[in-house]
Amino acid sequence: MGKKEELKIRQQKDFLEAVLNAQQEMICRFLPDTTLIFVNQAYCRFMGQPEEKLIGSQWIEFIPEDQRQMIKNHLEEIAKTAEIINYQHEVVMPDGRKTWQQWTDLPIVDDHGELVEFQAVGLDITAQKKAELDLEVERGRLNSILKTIDHAVWTAEINPFRLTFISDPIKEISGYEPGDFLSDPELILKIVHESDYDKIRADFRKVYEQGYFETEVKILPQKGLEKIIQYKAWLTRDEKGEKPRIEGIASDVSDRKRYEENLIALNNSKDRILATVAHDLRNPISGIIGLCNMLEQKNPASENLFYIDLIRRSSITALGIMEELLEVAEMESQNFQLERKKVCLNELILDVLEHFETDALEKRIDLSSSIPPKKLYAELNLKKFSRVLENLISNALKFTGEKGKVLVTLEEKQENVQIVVKDTGIGIPKELQHFLFEKFSRAKRFGLKGEKTHGLGMYITKQIVDMHGGTISFESKEHKGTSFFIHLKKSV
Repeated sequence: MGKKEELKIRQQKDFLEAVLNAQQEMICRFLPDTTLIFVNQAYCRFMGQPEEKLIGSQWIEFIPEDQRQMIKNHLEEIAKTAEIINYQHEVVMPDGRKTWQQWTDLPIVDDHGELVEFQAVGLDITAQKKAELDLEVERGRLNSILKTIDHAVWTAEINPFRLTFISDPIKEISGYEPGDFLSDPELILKIVHESDYDKIRADFRKVYEQGYFETEVKILPQKGLEKIIQYKAWLTRDEKGEKPRIEGIASDVSDRKRYEENLIALNNSKDRILATVAHDLRNPISGIIGLCNMLEQKNPASENLFYIDLIRRSSITALGIMEELLEVAEMESQNFQLERKKVCLNELILDVLEHFETDALEKRIDLSSSIPPKKLYAELNLKKFSRVLENLISNALKFTGEKGKVLVTLEEKQENVQIVVKDTGIGIPKELQHFLFEKFSRAKRFGLKGEKTHGLGMYITKQIVDMHGGTISFESKEHKGTSFFIHLKKSV
């Protein structure tokens, strides 16, 4: 070989080394025993060692002992198959620090096919590996937390639907392993009872349209009786607003539903018993009131008149309770139908107010109304809705002191009419307001003159307004007064 050819080869070699040294990736060549015969500058920078110190050393000495056999197996596999292999391993730096590298090794053979050396390209993946390990730790913590709750948490890809994660409680709920759901995307639907199959598919479609759904369906677990499962799911996206996925929770609510059904049955049974008792006692109590009236008329000067009056007033109170219990039972009956007709609200309010004028005069309360000249109509059951106004006005008079005011107003809105019963009474304590419309409400109180209440009046009032498709609300401040607002759809 002439000097020109040698010079040309040397120039090509220098150029190649310059190119390799300019790379950000670590590049090296090494013998089958891992002795380094070339390293680029990136390799030297990463290892923190000069080239002359690295050349001739065996890089396997930088590998933790528990990973060296794995490395040797990789190199032997490359030597046999002459294939490129990618792998990762830890590296113990000269200063003792542990880092991670990813390498791609290429075997170099001679003309006879014998392995001569390896050429390798490596990347520092320490930061990536740390992030993966941190993520694994957090995933472990999350799994530990998820195992302590009864709900199965899941996530799924969409288009097509495929579960990517589901927590361990799904086995307790369904009898199937989490892996069964990951390998069979349709299993989450297959376990649904056939009567709810169309429902669950429609509900899952809602999450695409509305971003959220909540439903309850019956499922057939792998073993045992059918269960009732509550699904909640919502649509989420990544930080760029892309890659939509579904996240959700599955909960076994079978025990709760059975408890609720039993509670409803017991409550209905209680209501039937109360209604039966009220019905059977109404006539005897009415008879007692009649006898009291007769005794008063026959013996107007009797010394027992005080006790006769006490018996009559107690009986009247009991009869009032019976009437309210029967009214509640009637409205809660499955066969109850509310018959309505077109009613003039202007006339209805004035008629009801007329019944309370004497009571207002006796209590020295200013009872007034503000009724528009234009007649306003609504489709009402006259008897039931009269009861609403009677309850509200009666309560206003009970809890308003002397020289106070009770005002009933009627006003036309765009599509509705508004009735307001406003008083300047003692108001409703804030801690009782939440319970006002409950049956047998704990918000019941004696009136200012000692009038008794049964805890059913406001419950009945709200039920009647609801049955008319209206709404009732109130505002109240202690020692300032209370206003009740009723909104009804107006009739043309």
